[in-house]
Amino acid sequence: MEPILKIKNITKRFSNDLGEALKDINLDVLKGEMLALIGESGSGKTTLLRLIAGLESPTRGTIELNGRMVVGDNIFIPPEKRKIGMVFQEYALFPHMTVEQNINYGLHSMDKPSARKRLFEVLEWVNMAELANRYSHELSGGQQQRAALARALAPNPSMILLDEPFSHLDGVLKDQMREELRSILKNSGTTALFVTHDTMDALSVSDRIALLQEGRLQQIGTPRDLYDKPTNLYTAGFLGKINRIHGYSTDEGILTDFGTFPLNEKIAEGKEVLITIRPEHIQLGSTASSPLKGVLFHSSYQGDHLLVHLRPSVSKSPHRIILKLPASHPVNLGDVVGFKIDVHFANIFPDD
Repeated sequence: MEPILKIKNITKRFSNDLGEALKDINLDVLKGEMLALIGESGSGKTTLLRLIAGLESPTRGTIELNGRMVVGDNIFIPPEKRKIGMVFQEYALFPHMTVEQNINYGLHSMDKPSARKRLFEVLEWVNMAELANRYSHELSGGQQQRAALARALAPNPSMILLDEPFSHLDGVLKDQMREELRSILKNSGTTALFVTHDTMDALSVSDRIALLQEGRLQQIGTPRDLYDKPTNLYTAGFLGKINRIHGYSTDEGILTDFGTFPLNEKIAEGKEVLITIRPEHIQLGSTASSPLKGVLFHSSYQGDHLLVHLRPSVSKSPHRIILKLPASHPVNLGDVVGFKIDVHFANIFPDD
């Protein structure tokens, strides 16, 4: 499928003192795709969003939208001519206008019958038809977000950009709005790129994720790619809880303070390595049959599960392992337990 957005070698420098906010970013977005830009504060994700929208210009690089160069050598197409919809973090609804009037604001170039038809179409998409005559202060946070989304979708943009779309919502409403946003955009066939610092937003809503760190693209792929098969330690740690286990490669596996971890890939003998594996991919077993052992020394109740901490049973090593258990699982602190890992979800990196 041909990308609707092509970003090539985009670099952005604000000043010599601040350095480069973005460094040689290459990124394609496919038609109908939902792509999440994630990263820590200052990673460059909002800067990249603003470059795509035309609110900033890059130091170098090119941006193509629908096969048309909008940024390049001596080329800069202004925001209003890029046919891109924007949903800002604060929603930016006009307070003196109703939901209907906010949406109609973006339809002024259409004839009245076409605008009226489009208005009702987007109101149905966002389930706001019964609230069309309300003002923004009469709407809940979720309703304001849907109204802002409807206004952005109304002019039928090539794609839509969203800046931290869930940041002002509480936990329960956030879960609901994640589902609603994905459903609305998929049903409308709209290509979307959204910025978030919340990994759960990205994992649960997007088709692909692009992770930025200090202006550099670390990895791009499906949520499962980044979560289960990170290409570096930064990605592994950013997407959720991760165990980092120091070891030494041998013919039999990786020797650690917890025992010898099995190998799922060939590694040269005698290398210092770091195994990464998530808590949910470790299972308790019997001490007799499990080659790996640890002492239960801490348990943390998380509502629907327990996080159980292990330390090595035969050394005073500072290394620790966390595993995830059902909330009802009995835990006796001080017990020596056996455990095993799912080698398909273990990743091995050099221990520099």
